[in-house]
Amino acid sequence: MIKLIASDLDGTLLQNEAQELTPRAIDLISQLTQKGIHFVAASGRQYDNERRVFHALKDDISYIAENGSVCIHNGEVISRSTIDPDLCSRILNEVKKEANFDIVVSREDSCFIEDVHPDFVNHIVNVMHNTTTIVDDIRSVDGPILKIAICNMIDGPHIIDKYLKQLQDMFGSEIKVVTSGNIWIDFIAPGTNKGTALSNLLDVLHIKPEECIAFGDQYNDIEMLQYVGTSYAMSNCAPGVSYHATYVTDCVEDVLEDILNTTLSFSGSAEKGASFIKEKLPYAKSVVDTLVDSMKKINNSNEVNELISLLKSDVLKRSDFLKQPVDLVENRLYPIKNYGSAMAPFYTVLSLWVGILLLMSLLSTNVHGDYKPNEVYFGRGLTFLTLTIIQALIVSLGDIYFLKVQAVNIPLFILISVFTSIVFTAIVYSLVSIFGNVGKAIGVVLLVIQVAGSGGTFPIQVTPQFFQNVYPLLPFTYAISAMREAVGGIYMPNLTKDISTLAIFIVVFVIFTVFFKKPINKVTEKIQDRFNESDLTGH
Repeated sequence: MIKLIASDLDGTLLQNEAQELTPRAIDLISQLTQKGIHFVAASGRQYDNERRVFHALKDDISYIAENGSVCIHNGEVISRSTIDPDLCSRILNEVKKEANFDIVVSREDSCFIEDVHPDFVNHIVNVMHNTTTIVDDIRSVDGPILKIAICNMIDGPHIIDKYLKQLQDMFGSEIKVVTSGNIWIDFIAPGTNKGTALSNLLDVLHIKPEECIAFGDQYNDIEMLQYVGTSYAMSNCAPGVSYHATYVTDCVEDVLEDILNTTLSFSGSAEKGASFIKEKLPYAKSVVDTLVDSMKKINNSNEVNELISLLKSDVLKRSDFLKQPVDLVENRLYPIKNYGSAMAPFYTVLSLWVGILLLMSLLSTNVHGDYKPNEVYFGRGLTFLTLTIIQALIVSLGDIYFLKVQAVNIPLFILISVFTSIVFTAIVYSLVSIFGNVGKAIGVVLLVIQVAGSGGTFPIQVTPQFFQNVYPLLPFTYAISAMREAVGGIYMPNLTKDISTLAIFIVVFVIFTVFFKKPINKVTEKIQDRFNESDLTGH
């Protein structure tokens, strides 16, 4: 649960050099405090300046000022850190050597500056509205010094980074030196930072760090970001600061609104939950009473005693039985030794069909001379049949002797390959002989459908319904099944069915071609001639 939120001001809650909070920010912080969530303004600014920024909230929030040098809650100082006077003198003497750097020495009652650069004085007095005292020599300021800040409004941030390294080398062992904005460098008492100041405040409020959220954008915020349970770095933060934060955000107000909405939601849920408990508590009591009575009855029953006796018996024997109550005996009737052999029927059948399609593209189904359609069909068909049988022999023998595919019955594997090739030749050659180039396209379409719908790679039952419907109508189905018989072992009813179905494909396509080749060719002859004239085909 979130109990406290701490936020840096410049570059964080105050964006784009703003000096006032937005109405939205004020409203969100006000609502959070009303919900019991503490808010802490944690800045390098002086305490009076922070109170002016939060004038609408005043003492509803707590303050960490001067980068942790002072922490104030309910108007009381929780912690205060000061810089050794001798160290102050040495720092001031060193910085005074740089012409373009202005110095701010902060005490609890005021900040002290010199009237050297009018723009700087205007910024401190009229823009930031600090409680300010102008002195002739900044080194003359005495009393407890909370912080020394130096600013360069002339040269820019690149000078700040360079000078920061120089100052850290000189004074880093004695005091904390950090950037506090793009043009500011702060000197803070040893062991002092926003994180330690927040720790002191949490001790007073009895809040754990993991119950806190913090926001920051500069190196002077790192200790605070590391200390709390959840932290946010601004998206435009100084390089490396985001590594110390839990999240990165563009807008503090957006996060505060999310926190507020979450708190309200939880609050509403809690109220509903309490109401529900009050309503259902009597019923729950009756259920518990009934359960107790039932347990009393069970406690004295014979069944429970038998169960206890069973549990006292040999646990290991019982567990062995429960793990494996049945001894499974496997008997593989048609074993296939490897995955390659299991897939060989599909890829063999596929290669035969593709080979025949390519052959139909290379050779013409027509002949020169005055021949009857059926004479052309059977005469040229013998040529194709011879070539496809040779193709089948090459493929099947290559599977067995080159790829080492398992085949329980090698002669049957070769014969099925040859027979499959004859069937495919009858189908594809008949289509091309009748329809010409359209028949070749039909052959390609059939190829695509059969690759997905023949059950060659995985069970047909897991494919879409369309492929399950066309599965019994595809020659691939029966050719693959017949070839599997030769690979794994023969189950005669399956083999007989597959061979018979493939033979039917031959009969159907041959009879169809004999009766319809002549009339269909007359229709497609003109189309074929135009194809030949277009040079889109070689035949």
